[in-house]
Amino acid sequence: MTRLREAAGFTLLAAGLLGTLLPVIPGTPLLIAGVAVLGTDHPRVQPWIKRLDRWRNSLKRRTKT
Repeated sequence: MTRLREAAGFTLLAAGLLGTLLPVIPGTPLLIAGVAVLGTDHPRVQPWIKRLDRWRNSLKRRTKT
């Protein structure tokens, strides 16, 4: 992975985190774009993806009952 792509991905992630706190910046699309740029095989992104999967599965279990 090139340094430019990695820098762009982490910049998008940082902007997305700011966007969750500030009403002017859209946070969720920037977070998704950051993960897409970094890719799912990046070692720093894998724990986040696993956490999102656990969160999604827990929501599925809650809505089924």
